[in-house]
Amino acid sequence: MLLSGTSGCAQSGQETGKQQELAPELRCLSPGSSDRWRQELLSRSPSGAVWGLEEPGARGLLGRATNTQAVVFWSFVAEPEGSGPPRAVAVGSGREVAVAPGAGTLGRVTLRNGTLELRELRAAAQGRFLCQGLFPERGRLHVGYAAVLLRVLDAPCWGPWGLVGGPGDGAAHGLVPPVPVSKPFVRPTAAVAAEGATVALTCSVREGTKPLSFSWQHREPRGGPLPSPMGMGGSGAELRLTPANRSHAGWYACTVRNQVNNCTSEPVYLDIIYGPDEPAISVEPFSPEQGGFSAGEREDVVLSCLAPSNPPSRYVWLHNSSQVHTGQTYAISAITRAQAGTYTCLAENTHLQTRTQATIVLTVYYPPPGSPTCSALATGDLRDVALRCRWPGGFPLARLRWVGPWPPVKEDEDEVASGSSLSMATSIQPGAATRNGSSFSCLASHPALPQGATCGTTLWVPADGPSCAVAVTKGNEYVTLRCRWEGGTPPVTLRWRDGGGRALGDPSPSTAVLVLSTHSGLRGRDFVCAAAHPLRANGAECRLRLGKPDSKRASPPWATVTQGGHRSRGAINPSGIS
Repeated sequence: MLLSGTSGCAQSGQETGKQQELAPELRCLSPGSSDRWRQELLSRSPSGAVWGLEEPGARGLLGRATNTQAVVFWSFVAEPEGSGPPRAVAVGSGREVAVAPGAGTLGRVTLRNGTLELRELRAAAQGRFLCQGLFPERGRLHVGYAAVLLRVLDAPCWGPWGLVGGPGDGAAHGLVPPVPVSKPFVRPTAAVAAEGATVALTCSVREGTKPLSFSWQHREPRGGPLPSPMGMGGSGAELRLTPANRSHAGWYACTVRNQVNNCTSEPVYLDIIYGPDEPAISVEPFSPEQGGFSAGEREDVVLSCLAPSNPPSRYVWLHNSSQVHTGQTYAISAITRAQAGTYTCLAENTHLQTRTQATIVLTVYYPPPGSPTCSALATGDLRDVALRCRWPGGFPLARLRWVGPWPPVKEDEDEVASGSSLSMATSIQPGAATRNGSSFSCLASHPALPQGATCGTTLWVPADGPSCAVAVTKGNEYVTLRCRWEGGTPPVTLRWRDGGGRALGDPSPSTAVLVLSTHSGLRGRDFVCAAAHPLRANGAECRLRLGKPDSKRASPPWATVTQGGHRSRGAINPSGIS
C-alpha cells in the first residue's frame, strides 16, 4: 500500500503570519492503483527559497484543511515530540466511519473512502500520520502501512494546491487543480512625473486561473516596509493618479489573488517632481521685530532658507541685490553695521527651471561709544538736585532711567525709579527730601548689550563752611575778593553780595571771585560770600570789611574777615591772588 499527501502552494505576499484556507488531504492507496508515491512543494517561501522534495509528507497552513485517501485506520504522533504511542484519529471500512474522540485538536476531521481530510487545520496537527490498511491480495489478506509527515506553516501566502501528487493524481480523483497566479509586475506610464500630471500604474500577471482580484500598496520614499493594502485605486489592475501630487511619490506594489494563492510584485518607485515652494527664512539667534529681524554688532548670525522641492532646491543669497553666498545656510561671523540691510533667498528647481524667492530685513544694532555718564546739578533756586545721565550715539539710542535713593528716605519707603528716556535722562530730586549721602544709579539698556551698563552718583554736603580771602594786584590797582568751599555733590553754589545784600557777579560752584578797582572807594565797605546747597536747609556765609589800620599809615588797606563767627584782621597782600 502506498501513501501520498497533497498540500497548498502559493507565492510570498503581505500579511505575514495570517492563516490561510489551506486544505491538505492524506490518501492511503493500494499498490495496484495508478498513483505513484510523490510529494513536491511547488511554492516559494516568504524569503524566496524554493521548497524541495523531502520524505513522504504533507504541508498545510494553520487554520486550513488537509486530506488523505484510502485509509483503514489513521493514527498520529505529534511533532516535535515524536515519542510515545500513536493516538487514533479515524477508522473506516467502506461507508462505516468513526472519528476518534479528541481528534478535533487537529482540525475538523472527516474520513471518506479512505481519505482523511483535515479542515480548519490546527497547529497541533504537525506530526506524523500513520495509515494502516487491511487488503486482499491473491486470495489472502495482507496488512500494510505507511507514514506521512505533515508540517503546519504559519505563513500567509500559501494556497490549497501547493503539494500535489503525480500527474495521475488529480485525474484519478476527478480533481483539476486551478493554476496559481504567477508573480505580478507593475508598469507605470512614467517613472518620473511633474506634480499635476496624470500617472497610471498597471499590475499584470502571466498566468493564473480567474477570477483575479487586485490590491495596491504604497510606501513613502523613506518609509518602512510596504503596509497592508490601502485600497488605493480600488481593486482593479490599474491604479490611476489624477492628478499626481508630491504625496504620491514612493514605492508601489500590487497583490494579485485567486482561489489558489496570492502573490505580491516587486515594488517600483514613482518619482514626483515639484517645487520649489515659497522659501521660508529663519535667523539665529532668533530676534524678530516689526518688518524683519535684528542682531547685535559682532554677533555671529546664521541665515537658513527652506523651499521644499524635488529635486532639492538650489539656493542663492543676495545682500542688497548683490550675490554673497550659494547654499541653503549663510553664516555671518561677527556681523558689522555695514552688513545690515535686505537679504534675499533665491530657490531654484533645476529640473523644472522654476524659481521662487523670499526677502527679509536684517537690522544690526550697535551700542553708543564708551559708557553712560552721571552728573548732579543744583536747580530750582538751589533747592532741588537735577540728576542727569547721558549716553549719546549708537543704534538704536540707549534707553536710560534713574533709580534710587539708597538708603531710602524712610525705612519702609520703596526704591524710587524715574521713567526711561532715550540717550539722556534727567530726574529732579527734592533737596529737602533727600538724605545726605543718598546714592542714585542710572541704568542703561541697549539691544546690543545683553548685560546693559550703569553709572551712579552720591549726593553729599561738604563739612565746615566757605572761606574768604582778599588780595590786590601788583601796583595796588585792583582788589580781588575770593570765596572757596570745595567738595560736595552737587558742588556748593557761592555768590558775592555787598553789605546791602545786592548781588555782585554771577553765582558759581565751589569758588567765587570778585575783582574790584581800588579807586572806587573800597575802604570801610562790607562784602558777603553766601553759600547754598540743596541738601542743606540753612545757608552759610563769610564776610569781608576793607579799611586801614589805626596807625593812620597809608596803603595798603587792611581787611577784617568774619566767618564761622570768628573775626580776623590783616594787611592785604600786595602781590596779588595766591
